[in-house]
Amino acid sequence: LLHGRDDRWSALDTRALFRAQRTAGYLYQAVLRGELTGRLGVGWGPVRNGMAEITGMPVGLLREFSTRRRAIEDHLDRTGGHGVGAAQIACLATRPAKSGRSVDELRDGWSARAAAHVRDPRRSVAAVTGRTRASELQAEALAGCAGVLFGPAGITEKQSSFDRGELTRALLELIPAGISLTHDQVEAAVEALLTDERVLPLLAAGDIRRWTTTELAHTELATLTLADQPSAVPVATPAQATGLSPVQQRAVTHLATSPATVDVVLGPAGAGKTAMLGALHNHYRSLGVPVLGACLAAVAARR
Repeated sequence: LLHGRDDRWSALDTRALFRAQRTAGYLYQAVLRGELTGRLGVGWGPVRNGMAEITGMPVGLLREFSTRRRAIEDHLDRTGGHGVGAAQIACLATRPAKSGRSVDELRDGWSARAAAHVRDPRRSVAAVTGRTRASELQAEALAGCAGVLFGPAGITEKQSSFDRGELTRALLELIPAGISLTHDQVEAAVEALLTDERVLPLLAAGDIRRWTTTELAHTELATLTLADQPSAVPVATPAQATGLSPVQQRAVTHLATSPATVDVVLGPAGAGKTAMLGALHNHYRSLGVPVLGACLAAVAARR
């Protein structure tokens, strides 16, 4: 419960906190890397999903202490699950209870587990420290990040828009691991990115603001312009395809005889759109027109 200014106790609205949770994790990991580099001089491998491994650590040692990851992978193997949703379920299902052990007890256990993989755990730790120094975030580095983020392979490569949290996570994945960072610096960097001339604000949906890039907007405009052009594909009435319903055959005929460059077909699941496209594919191949399939799912694209 939350005690409000109106002197009433109310339930806390956690929706905003939930949206910020993942971004907070990315920020924590980035600041932690900078602190460890500054204090211990450790280097880092590539950043993936906001996290990175210390360079030079034995693979067996990393695997030994990745207990949560092993538990999640084992759960997925047992249940046959895959994908982000299944991994989230496995994460909750395998989350252990607090051990209640003291730090000294935990440290003794860590030493024993490490000794099973390396001859001298202290020497292994010493070997990865003192390698590098933490550096400050430079304006030039941020400019380079902006060029990547707002380009064709950047934040709108796989999504049409982004919010502030998504931009923050994308930036933290690009900033070199081990850079000395503070929350204020990251907030200022994100604010500067949102005012970049390559960023376009979109209409807000409630209290959630989203943006897109001029690169993607130009791509969409080029697609709309192309759609207005007459098609270069030969217009010919297709032969009657076997196994199609009258509605599917009419759709194939409409597409094959349409002079438009872009045609859109809408239909619910199970309506036979894939079978219709298969017949259209055979029709175009018979005319010598090359056909490429693209789809959200690779399996569907191959079909």
